Amino acid sequence: MRFFTLSMMSLLLAACAAAPVATQSVALTALPTASPTPPPPEATPLPSVESQPDAPLTLVIWWPEPLNPVNDSEANSQLQAQIDAFEAANPDVRVNWRRKLVSEVGGIMSGLRTASAAAPGALPDLTLLRRDDLLLAAQLGLLQALQGRVSSAILGDLYPAPLRLGEVDDTLFGLTYMLEVQHAIYRPPLALNGWSYADVLARDVPFVFPAARPNGVNDVFLAQYLAALRPDEAAQIGSGTLPLNENALRSTLAFYEQARVNNIITPAVLDMSAPIDFVAYLGESVVIVPASTYLTLTGHGEDLLYAPIPNAAGANITMLDGWMWVLVTSSADRQQRALDFITWMMDAERHAAFSAAVHRVPAQRSTLRLWHDDAYGEFISALVENAFLPLPESAATSARVLQNALSAVLLGQRTADEATQDVLTQLAG
Repeated sequence: MRFFTLSMMSLLLAACAAAPVATQSVALTALPTASPTPPPPEATPLPSVESQPDAPLTLVIWWPEPLNPVNDSEANSQLQAQIDAFEAANPDVRVNWRRKLVSEVGGIMSGLRTASAAAPGALPDLTLLRRDDLLLAAQLGLLQALQGRVSSAILGDLYPAPLRLGEVDDTLFGLTYMLEVQHAIYRPPLALNGWSYADVLARDVPFVFPAARPNGVNDVFLAQYLAALRPDEAAQIGSGTLPLNENALRSTLAFYEQARVNNIITPAVLDMSAPIDFVAYLGESVVIVPASTYLTLTGHGEDLLYAPIPNAAGANITMLDGWMWVLVTSSADRQQRALDFITWMMDAERHAAFSAAVHRVPAQRSTLRLWHDDAYGEFISALVENAFLPLPESAATSARVLQNALSAVLLGQRTADEATQDVLTQLAG
C-alpha cells in the first residue's frame, strides 16, 4: 500500500514535468511612425524703409544794410536770385540771410560782441565788415583766419590794396567784396583839366568836400598828406603808424591856406560829413564824394564828370575802405560751406551784377572789366592801384592833431607854417 502510494506520487510528478507551460500571448502595438519635423516658417520680410537724408545745413549770414538797403527792390531781388541759385546748386545747404544795421545798437559789430559772450548759438556763420570793425573783431578773437583757405584765383584777381585791407598782422581775416573809394565829381558845362594844387588854385571854381571828422582826420586831407610823403613813409600807415614829415605837412596846409584866401574852400566844409551835405553844391563846384554816390546819381540819369582828389602832383590817389567777407563760425563743416558761398558770390559775373545793383565798386579786376562804363572802370582801377589804407585806431591821437591843424588854417586862426609847428610840437616833442 505504501508502495502504491509512492508509485502514484511518482507518476503525478512525472506528468507535471512533461506537461508544457502555458505562456500568455501579448500583442505588441506598433508605435506610431514619427512625422518629420516641419521646417520653420520663412520670416515675413519687413517693409523696406528708405534712409532719410540729413536735413540741409542752414548757413546764417548777417548782411549789412548799406549793401542791400531796405527800400532797394533791385538790390534785394539780385541778392535773393544769387542765393536761390546757390541753394539750387547745393541742395544740402540753405541760406538764412538777415539784414543788419552797421553802427547802431543791434548792428553787426555790437551783435558779434554781445552774442559771443552771452549766446554763441546766435552768432552768424558769415558776415561782412569794414576795416575798423574787422581789426577790432580780429583783436577780440571773434573771427576765423582765411589764410590759405581762399582760392589763388580769387586772391590773384584782387588789387594789392584791397588784399591788404583784409589783413591783420600779415594774416588774412577778410576777403574784400566791395570797395569804398572817393573822388571828385562836377557837372557840365564845367570842363576842367589838371588836378594839381596849382591847377585848382588857378581856377575860380569852389572845392567842396566832407572835412568834418571829430575823432580823427578827414579822408581827403589825409590822402593829400600821404601822397606828399615818400612811398616808404606812406607805407608805414599799414602798420598803424602815421609818419610825420614836416615838409609834406607844410605844403599840404599851404594849399588850404591859399585856397581859403582865394575863396575856393570855405570854413563851411568843416561842418560837412555826409554826401547829403554837399551834393547840393553840384553845378558850380567840384565836390568830393564816395564812388557809390557818383554811381547812384548817374544811375538816376545825372550827367556828371569825375576826377581824382586834388594833390601836389595831380596824381590818381584815394583813401580805401570796403566791405569784407569774414568767417565767424568755428565749425569745420560750416566753415567749408561758408567758403563755398563766398566763392559763389565772388564769381565775376555775379559779382558784377550785384555791385551794379547796389552802386558799389567791386574789388576784383575781372569784375570791373565787366562794367558797362569802360572809361570809369579804368579811372577807378587807377585810383585803387594808388590807394591808401584807413588809419587804424592806434593812430587816432596823431590824426586828431592833423585835423585840428587843418581846421585852424581854414578858420584863419593859424598860417600853414604856424599850424605845422603846432603839430611838430605836439607830436615830435
